[in-house]
Amino acid sequence: RRLFRIAPEDRGPLRPGEEQELLAFARARLPRIAETLAALQQRNPQKFRERLAEHAPRLRHLRRIYDLNPRLGDILLTYSQNLVEIERYSRGLAHGQATSAGREQQVAALRERLAENVRLECKGLETLASQLEDQRAERTAERLASLTSADVDPAALPPHVRGLVATYQDATTDEQRAATWEELRTAAAQHVNMAIAALRERAAHMQQRAAEETDHRLERVLDGRGRGEHGEPPPRGERGARSRETPRS
Repeated sequence: RRLFRIAPEDRGPLRPGEEQELLAFARARLPRIAETLAALQQRNPQKFRERLAEHAPRLRHLRRIYDLNPRLGDILLTYSQNLVEIERYSRGLAHGQATSAGREQQVAALRERLAENVRLECKGLETLASQLEDQRAERTAERLASLTSADVDPAALPPHVRGLVATYQDATTDEQRAATWEELRTAAAQHVNMAIAALRERAAHMQQRAAEETDHRLERVLDGRGRGEHGEPPPRGERGARSRETPRS
């Protein structure tokens, strides 16, 4: 969910020195927005700062994802542009007459934007899974290092892994410690494998229900329920999505 939703750390006022950083990112990835902001900066510096502050959460979000994976960044960029169009269509429909000419075309265009964003969410999950697959050895090593560190939090681990950690920490011989380390390495590898499988399963599930999910989002936008950022409603079942997120082990 964090891939397509602005996270709490993306919000907040502009930090010292951040203005130029965000402008540089906009010039590199969002030239139209950068051009508009630059013109506004020359014309009305105060209004420019206000507008940049409005854009800051989305720019931080995009920059964070681009740093994670440029392919994901490109997906999110298209997704964000669709959100702007979704908002534009939803506003036009909200203020227009029910029988006005072109309403049917507007609804169809709105639905296509929503449908494309559902497809992009599937693509994003698949891209995340592929990245994790490519980094399998590195992620396994990171997980193992975390499980064998002195400051690991046993309470945050499943019972089986918690027991292995306790055995590892309490080992009285090198042989016992080495054997437990191997078991923890296996558990770390399983954790990564389960995370990859969970991402792919979630992408497949969303793909199978794409048309239904698109209709659900369209309904919520048209009746004014669930309008969030740029009119985009949260996916159905988001409250229950935690069970399908990356497993903990």
